[in-house]
Amino acid sequence: MQYFYIATDKKGIIKEGEIEAQTEEAVLEFIQRQGLTPVSIKKKTEVGVLLKKGLAGINLFQRVSMMDRILIADHLRLMLKAGVSLIEAIDILIDEFEKPLVKDILQEVKYNLQKGLPLFKTFENRPNQFPQIFTKLIKAGELSGNLEEGLKELSKQTKKEYELIRKVRSAMAYPMILVAASGGLVFILLGIVLPRLSKAFFAAGFKLPLITRILIAVSNFIAANFILLIILFIGLVFAFFALRKQKQGRLVLEIIKERTPIVRTITKKIALARLTRVLATLLRSGIPILDALEITSDAISNEMYRASLLRIKESLSKGISLGGAFRAEGHLYPRLVISMIGIGERAGSLEIVLLILAKFYETEVDHSLKNLVVIVEPVLLLGLGLFVGFIALSIILPIYQLVSGVR
Repeated sequence: MQYFYIATDKKGIIKEGEIEAQTEEAVLEFIQRQGLTPVSIKKKTEVGVLLKKGLAGINLFQRVSMMDRILIADHLRLMLKAGVSLIEAIDILIDEFEKPLVKDILQEVKYNLQKGLPLFKTFENRPNQFPQIFTKLIKAGELSGNLEEGLKELSKQTKKEYELIRKVRSAMAYPMILVAASGGLVFILLGIVLPRLSKAFFAAGFKLPLITRILIAVSNFIAANFILLIILFIGLVFAFFALRKQKQGRLVLEIIKERTPIVRTITKKIALARLTRVLATLLRSGIPILDALEITSDAISNEMYRASLLRIKESLSKGISLGGAFRAEGHLYPRLVISMIGIGERAGSLEIVLLILAKFYETEVDHSLKNLVVIVEPVLLLGLGLFVGFIALSIILPIYQLVSGVR
C-alpha cells in the first residue's frame, strides 16, 4: 500500500514524501528512524480523493453562505483564543460543519497547513466562495502575527454586512408576499372563475359591459397562450439573474435604480454604509490604502461606486490626496462624506472617521427602510385593491344583469 506522510525535522522544517508499506505503523517506524516527528500519515488514495474533491469542486450546486463565513471566522477566533492550535481548530470545524462543500474546503485547508502553506492561501484559491476581503483580512492577521485579531475584524465586518442585507430583505418581504398573494388571486379570478362565468353570460344572450368584455378577452388570451406565457415568465426570470451576473447588466440595473426616486436614496445609503465600513476595517487591519480601495471596490455590489473607487485609487497613485480624489467624485458622494474623509486624512484619524460614517449610514439605512415600508404598504394595498375591485366589478355587473333579466 502506498502512503503519503508529512513530518517535521528538529528545526521544525516540514518534510513530506511517499513510501510503500503494509501498515501505518510501518510508516511511523520509518519516519522515526529518519529522526523526524510525524504530523500526518494518509493512504495515497485518500489524498487523491481529498484533492479531487477540494480542488475540482464537485459540489457544483452548493455555495459558501455569508453565515458559513461568519461561523468559520468566529469559531476559529474563539478556539485560537482558548489556546487550541490552528490544525486542531480546523479539525474541530470539520466535525462541526454538516455542509459537504465547507467540509471539503476545510479538509483542503488542513492539508495545505500540513504542507506549510498559510491559512489564507486555500481561501485565496476559491474567489467564488470567499471574497477578497475575507482572504485579505486573514492574510493581514497572519503576516502581523496576530491571526486572532484578523479573524475578529473579519467576523465583525461580515456580521455587519449580513445584518445590513437581512434588514433590506426583511423590509422587502411583506410587499413581495402581498404582490404574490394578489397575483395568485388575480390568476384564480381570470383563469378559473371568469372562463366559467363567461359561458353563462354568453348563453344568456345579452350584451356584456365593456369592462367585462375586455376582461374576458384578456382571460381568453391567457388561456390560449398559457404555456407560452409561463415559458416567457421563466425566461424573463432567468434573463434578470443572468443580467445581474454581467458587469454591464448590473450597471444598467444601477442606472434604473438611480432614476427611481425612493429607491435611489436607499441604494446610495446602502452603498455608502458598506463602502465606509469595509474601508475602515481594512485600514484598521494595516492594509495599505491603495490595496484597501481595490478590495473595497471588489466588496461593493454597486457598479457605479465600484468604478468610482478604482478611479479614486488611480488618483491617489498620481499623488492626489484622498479628500481631493473623493471630491472629484462629488456626483456620487455627499458633502458630508467628502468633508469627513478630508478631515480624517489631515488629522491622521481616517479609520475612526470612516467608522463614524459607517454607523451613521447604517442608521440612515434602517430609518429609510422603515419609511419605505410605511410608504409602500398603503400605496401597494390601494393599487392592488383597485385592480382586484375592477376585476370583481366586471364579474358582478353581468351577474346583476343576468339576475335582473330572470326577474
